[in-house]
Amino acid sequence: MKRNFLLLLLAFATVACADTLEEGKKEVGDPNISVLPEVGKPDEIDNDVFSLLNLDYPGLEKVKAHYEAGEYAYAAHFLLEYYRSRTEVYNSNPDLVNPNLTDAEKRIADQALEHRYYVKYGGVESTDETTGVETYWSFLDADGNIDWSFLPDGVGYQSEFSYQKNRLQWMIPQAKAYRATGNEEYLKNWIETWWSWLEANPCPEGKTSKMEWTGLQLSSRITVQTDILWYYIYSENFTPALLTQFLKVLSNHMECLRNNWYKTDTSNIRLSQDQAYTIAAIMYPEFRNASTWLSEGAASISTQLDTQFLEDGVHNEFDISYHFGETGLAAFTELYAVALANDKLSLFPSDYTAKLYKATQFMKDVIYPNYSVDNFNDTRSARVSRNVLLRNFRTYSSMFPEDQELMWVANQGAAGVKPSYRSKAYPAGGYYMLRTGWDAKDMMLVHKSNANVKGNWHCQPDNGHFSLYRNGRRFLPDAGVYTYDDEATRKVYASTYMHNTITRNKESITVMNGRLLKQESQQNAELIVTENPGYADLTHRRAIFLVENKFFVVVDEAYGPASDVTVNLNFKLCADNSKDGLGREVCVIDEQGAHTVFKDDNNMIFKSFSETSDGYAFLQGTCYYSDEINTNVQRKYYQLDVAKKSDLAARFITVILPYGKPETFAENVIEAQFTDNAASPAGTFRQSGASVKVTVNGVVYNLSYTL
Repeated sequence: MKRNFLLLLLAFATVACADTLEEGKKEVGDPNISVLPEVGKPDEIDNDVFSLLNLDYPGLEKVKAHYEAGEYAYAAHFLLEYYRSRTEVYNSNPDLVNPNLTDAEKRIADQALEHRYYVKYGGVESTDETTGVETYWSFLDADGNIDWSFLPDGVGYQSEFSYQKNRLQWMIPQAKAYRATGNEEYLKNWIETWWSWLEANPCPEGKTSKMEWTGLQLSSRITVQTDILWYYIYSENFTPALLTQFLKVLSNHMECLRNNWYKTDTSNIRLSQDQAYTIAAIMYPEFRNASTWLSEGAASISTQLDTQFLEDGVHNEFDISYHFGETGLAAFTELYAVALANDKLSLFPSDYTAKLYKATQFMKDVIYPNYSVDNFNDTRSARVSRNVLLRNFRTYSSMFPEDQELMWVANQGAAGVKPSYRSKAYPAGGYYMLRTGWDAKDMMLVHKSNANVKGNWHCQPDNGHFSLYRNGRRFLPDAGVYTYDDEATRKVYASTYMHNTITRNKESITVMNGRLLKQESQQNAELIVTENPGYADLTHRRAIFLVENKFFVVVDEAYGPASDVTVNLNFKLCADNSKDGLGREVCVIDEQGAHTVFKDDNNMIFKSFSETSDGYAFLQGTCYYSDEINTNVQRKYYQLDVAKKSDLAARFITVILPYGKPETFAENVIEAQFTDNAASPAGTFRQSGASVKVTVNGVVYNLSYTL
């Protein structure tokens, strides 16, 4: 009933306003033109908006004349006419010619008509087992009204559900559906829903702690409002009265944000606010405060670029999804595009693009050759699809067309020049890459030892960790983040022990201050050496060799005054719940390591050796990794333990060798030993470097480094 009543009022207002103007041809100042109510539902002109606008702005001459004459219906009419015809403001986000509505967006739009609103994290009431189609929760109460306090029972991640629902994430897909189909029901549903939300959540004055009007909720709604006008404004149901209401609400959001900036200037939340605020200021220059908004926003964005990204281009959260996403690189590239299109680049520093370029280089280097990512820190790899990455790389390449290697990545090798380097270091961020090549079949290792001295929340305590890819398969997937809601469970997945690195008594490290000791191209190997003082009395040094572009050798040394502790070398493997063609588990724990037996002949051998034998133990078991919130996959692990004495180090060598057919596994013979302690006790540590001898199938490789 409430919905039908609102739509009836809307239809009446449309006809009434049209009749007033048609009979019109009345002179400015005619006292017989009625003045509609000032505030209320979307069918009522809000006269306050005219005081919020700069009526001297070019194009608003008729609006000003009618407003000063008290002819608000005419003023609103010409305001709508102005917005429908303005060309000096360019917004590339809404594609009005080819909206490119996806099936998923169409389902979001259609379910919104039934008041089933798309909400990230816990927003699915059910999923069809056959088609995979999701049904979102209904927000209608028993009386048929929208209940904005709705919170589904039994849904994990409830706090995030509360945040996300107030970001109104279904409104842009619904607007795209309107533009693609011309179905006015989408617009009418938007009006009903939007004003229902505003009635339930009135804009506060001044400082507020209301969740609905702070954080990402506020900036997300500004972003929605910034774009949505382009989709709907040509509709016969988008009335002059509705426009006045819409603009006032947008102004309220902007002023509320000015009074409630996020508390931490370097946070991704603050960046999202700055981005939304600045773009809205560019898109709506007619507001009286637009120039103030723009100068404030541009100044803050310029500062954000320095604080959000480290000197080597890695995002300060050390999380890949934050690095390239809407609260990271995407925010700055979108701002660049909007500023360029609207001749506002002069507001930003001259090195703006140079800093963005570094960030794009990191993305080029950290993705796997099949255009996927791992779960480093709080990255949820399931959300980072190939299409998403390619779309972003096309944006980067368009910004930096002179970079032929970036062009090659953006075009999947169809244009540009294939990169040729095999190693890359990002020491400020603490990410290091070794690879056999750039094609999907190649092998790639990503090692991380983040310099997270500030303790940024999205960075997990796993320094020394690495993940491994080959030919489309992740052999050592990162543990990921299973949940944000349950802190105890979150700590389990984030723990050092859940990663492929060294621990002391299986405890998590207390210091994340990783540093690069050496990057070197040797005659027969590429080398990366890093170090992290993870515990007060124990430091972990890890050297990784890519030998003759064929296999990896990992040399680990845990040194320091710690004594009477157990040092654990941990390797968490890929999923063990799959079977090969013979019904065997695909991850097999064997003597001193593990190997896989995938039937596609894309397999890997891991074999670890300890220099000392005191307290030696070889352990195995099962654990989990998570590619998406509230989902996990079981896998196997193996662990080498040794007892550490105060005057000696725990030292290990691990050989990682790719091989083919499972039946050929036994043909691979691997041996390894340290060669720098012939005249010293086993476990002696040298600050200057290390030397090892590795034998693979009869071929001897002498590997060493000197600092």
